[in-house]
Amino acid sequence: MLGVSHHGFEHIIKHLASIQKDTVSNIPYDIVNEDMKKRNNFLFALYGEYNRTIAKQNGEILPMGYNHTPPFDDPRLVERLFAQSCPRDGKKHVIIDWHSFPSGSFHAKRPFRVYRQKDWMNMSSSEIATSKSALNHPFNLTAFYLAYSRYADIKFIVLHRPYLETIASHADWDSTPIIHSEITRGFIYILRRFLDKYAVDTTTGDKLWHLVCVQNISSNFYNNDETRVELARRRFVKELTKFLNWPINECPNCFNAWRDSTKDHMAILGDYATTVKHHAESLKGSWPPVTHGEQCNI
Repeated sequence: MLGVSHHGFEHIIKHLASIQKDTVSNIPYDIVNEDMKKRNNFLFALYGEYNRTIAKQNGEILPMGYNHTPPFDDPRLVERLFAQSCPRDGKKHVIIDWHSFPSGSFHAKRPFRVYRQKDWMNMSSSEIATSKSALNHPFNLTAFYLAYSRYADIKFIVLHRPYLETIASHADWDSTPIIHSEITRGFIYILRRFLDKYAVDTTTGDKLWHLVCVQNISSNFYNNDETRVELARRRFVKELTKFLNWPINECPNCFNAWRDSTKDHMAILGDYATTVKHHAESLKGSWPPVTHGEQCNI
């Protein structure tokens, strides 16, 4: 999943995956993330991140027996990852990953291959969008798709939250909301270029990514009208399962852990609000992308 609100959305997608069954064998889907060792393998492969406690227990050996961190698109690494995490055992295996985009902090404890860069704080959004460090943080989208789609059916769920809310939710991450907004815009341009280039899967021709307007599944958007909220969420689940090609499209408990934000985003932005609004206006035509399904407001 790419975008914002992924912490709340994670519970939805995991629960939805947990109720799926293969239509032929009737075997439930295997959620790879629920196995700590397999999840550790995947995080190591994709981000260079790993559980230090597990590594210590294994005599400082890294996941999958490595003693170094190879490039995330190294063919042998990718092959080994899927051989260990998604064995040919008759089950359908689902790997669910989410990260902020950009991700982490300047002094993140997680050993990302490419960290959030302080240089971005002094760069324009257009400069960030073409910088080598940003293109490879937290990983290179194109390289990931080309390397990992050889072994899996890749699907991107693109989450869009209203821009001012997005900036206000982590207003102090990059010193000020203005700088945070500038960096965020740079990554929006990177993401949009990727989405334009890969609208459909290069092998199957199926839709590669699906846009979700987070406000459209929010109670606040419907003034807490429970009937309208339920209808919107049922429609959302049906559209998502159709995109994922998952058979079960009813999920009464998918939103049990969902909580709408109660923050006063304008109050958080304060004197910075006008400039952030200008940044949002500048994105029109670039973000959010226009699709045949959902149409999101900036």
